[in-house]
Amino acid sequence: MRGRLLFIVGLGVGYVLGARAGRQRYEQIASAANKVWNSNAVSRPREQAVEFVQEQAPKVAAAAADTASKTLNKVTKRKA
Repeated sequence: MRGRLLFIVGLGVGYVLGARAGRQRYEQIASAANKVWNSNAVSRPREQAVEFVQEQAPKVAAAAADTASKTLNKVTKRKA
């Protein structure tokens, strides 16, 4: 019970402090996050990850379809 009360009080304090910080602070945080997201240190690995996923997606889809087909065959053979 005490843990729940402390959690609720913590939420309330966080809400009040966040509300006092206001929109200006939110914009500062959002701007900083946007700069990090678009920096070379982050954008290059992000692009590499997208390329990797695009290359691997057909392989993963084929493997999933094959596994689903095999599983379906096993289930239907057991029922027969």
